[in-house]
Amino acid sequence: LPLGSVTSIDLANPEQALGAFYVLEGSTLGGAMITRHLKHHFGDQIPCQFYNGYGMGTPSKWHNFLKHFEQSINTAAELNDACVGANAVFSSLLQTFQSNKQSAMELVQ
Repeated sequence: LPLGSVTSIDLANPEQALGAFYVLEGSTLGGAMITRHLKHHFGDQIPCQFYNGYGMGTPSKWHNFLKHFEQSINTAAELNDACVGANAVFSSLLQTFQSNKQSAMELVQ
């Protein structure tokens, strides 16, 4: 994607920020799954560092984040705000990818 093409998001409070980080930190778990899949099908020599997140530390970092998240979100209103932040990240990513679809397609051709 072109530099500076990511759509920015506005987060109004710490709970929304935690929701945004929930999505971003959670993606490291998905990256670990992608890494395992690539290595299983293509061998250990396949370059997949991008998907490797924190490497072997990914599970413990996720658990630490989740503990902090669960300690910080105490009410339904805070949980709602966290969901607003999470949805903002997903919306931003979707908008970014849609507006750069042509650029992304050129990379894979």
